[in-house]
Amino acid sequence: MDPTPQRLVLVAETDPVLGLDLADALETAGYHVVGPLRTAAAVEAWLAGWTPAVAVLDVQLAGRSSATAAQVLRRRQIPFVVHTASAIHETLPDAFAGAPRLCKPAWTRDIVDLLAQLPHPAGTPR
Repeated sequence: MDPTPQRLVLVAETDPVLGLDLADALETAGYHVVGPLRTAAAVEAWLAGWTPAVAVLDVQLAGRSSATAAQVLRRRQIPFVVHTASAIHETLPDAFAGAPRLCKPAWTRDIVDLLAQLPHPAGTPR
């Protein structure tokens, strides 16, 4: 089955177990999942050729911030959820400002539900 662009979700998660668990939950919810991608370089390389409908970003990917990826998503007006080990009261880089944030360990169901609440382009199934 070819990925439907409206249901394509990018998962950028440094922890392989969390990433695979989240990818499985998103696939069960009907999304076509790219990832989990574990490094900022891998995320940036994928974004150079593709555009997801939504994304889940870990702030730190294998020792480097995913802020550049967040900036690319913002420029393209792609909504994303921040899934981070940073405490809720910690300030994140500006690239993540205003994005919904869930602190690890978040329930995968909460992430899936939050993605469904994000604004989607007109005509995009949720």
